Amino acid sequence: MASVTVSDRESLLREIKAAQPGDTILLEPGVYSDISISNLKIVGDVTITSADPTRPASFTDLTVRDSSGLNFSNLEFVVNPATSNAFKVLDSSDIHFDKLNIHGSLDGDPTNDSSALQIRGSSNVSVTNSEFQQLSNGISHLDSDHITI
Repeated sequence: MASVTVSDRESLLREIKAAQPGDTILLEPGVYSDISISNLKIVGDVTITSADPTRPASFTDLTVRDSSGLNFSNLEFVVNPATSNAFKVLDSSDIHFDKLNIHGSLDGDPTNDSSALQIRGSSNVSVTNSEFQQLSNGISHLDSDHITI
């Protein structure tokens, strides 16, 4: 089990591909965009979390497809009003989100914000201890089982 700290998108994607069960990837504060994880099967779990939970790393989008064994925690998910379901879990299993702050524009008008998280064709996915604000929809799920919210 190893811990590694990263500060940019490229380092994050490189470390995710190299991760072993039990590893932790610590994210420096900042914005992480265009994050796509595909065909990554981890027997056990890899945790992706903020290095400093009082200054969480922010994701503007995330797609997890055909993957398993990932835990995301202590992060901020910022939804662009022009992008519906910027955060997706597709055809995956054993994906967990904990202690997330998921929000739209925070301009006081949730009607101009979009949907946040879509879970589709997946199993054993959880979203716990998280806050959703100013979104048209927080979570949608379709063709999935063993979903915990």
